[in-house]
Amino acid sequence: MQNLCISRLSPHGAYLTPSQPHIQEIIQNKAQSQIDKEYISHAKTNEDSVTQVLLPNKFLPSQSIIGDVLKVFVYTDSDDRPIATTQHPKAQRDDIAILKVVGHNAFGCFLDIGIDKDIFMPTKNPSHFALHQEVAVILTLDKQSRLIAKNVKSFLHKISHIPPHTQVKAFVFERTPLGFGCVVELVDSIQNDKNPTQRQYSQHSAQLQNLPEQTPPKYYGLLFTDAIPQNTKVEIGTYIDAYTQGYRDDNKLNLTLFVPHSDDIKSLILKSMPLHLDFSSSPEDIFATFHISKKLFKRFINELVREGQITFDKENGIFRRIK
Repeated sequence: MQNLCISRLSPHGAYLTPSQPHIQEIIQNKAQSQIDKEYISHAKTNEDSVTQVLLPNKFLPSQSIIGDVLKVFVYTDSDDRPIATTQHPKAQRDDIAILKVVGHNAFGCFLDIGIDKDIFMPTKNPSHFALHQEVAVILTLDKQSRLIAKNVKSFLHKISHIPPHTQVKAFVFERTPLGFGCVVELVDSIQNDKNPTQRQYSQHSAQLQNLPEQTPPKYYGLLFTDAIPQNTKVEIGTYIDAYTQGYRDDNKLNLTLFVPHSDDIKSLILKSMPLHLDFSSSPEDIFATFHISKKLFKRFINELVREGQITFDKENGIFRRIK
């Protein structure tokens, strides 16, 4: 979903543009230079090209006016025209998701993405996928810049050198005889990715202008059953924090949920006292300081509090070591 601004109204609905500062001139002019039957047009402001996308009347809130900012999802309709909707999809571009098969044709399957139009998954063998079967996919653009779904395994990279004990974010997508199959991304790649606002804008621009977008590499990770702590529930379709244990000859990472060197990390936190980071701190700030996730940071802080080693100074908003 992204925030787009109403630049003009027509009998068909509202035409939207990215809500960036240089769009305001278009909003103020309220120019009617484009014919209503066009579903996508271009305006020029300060030598920048701005793409307009139609939000049909069925999704347009009542009393909407030029200048309103709406949260929408942009996709292509049956005629390959970019269209906006206020419906919330189950996944967006570059997302990994488990979607249900709701139809077939000779070239692939249609999957329920949670909006009026199903998303297409091209495949040479659509009959291999039964109706209502759940499929792990990643959403991407085809050569015509249309949003499609592809089998997640087709997007996995060959493993380069990833040291043991590296923290990763893993999406659990299949059960195997040995444990669980996961799509793995390095945590530092996620932290260094663009901020949400920039990412939304670049995704929108890339989809409409057929521009490539760089995304963090993804790998196959195998989480063995005996690498899962007792009383820890692992579910298909969820993200988990995991750690690498080297990689296999079949180009798969071995994963564990047991935190390596947890005593060393807790010692580092103690040495950082007084600590100005707390549970309201951003994941980026926590990772920059300790190279761990916010979830893991909270876990270690709570352990240190229970052990009587630190306390929270409410007056100054910091954690202090108990002498």
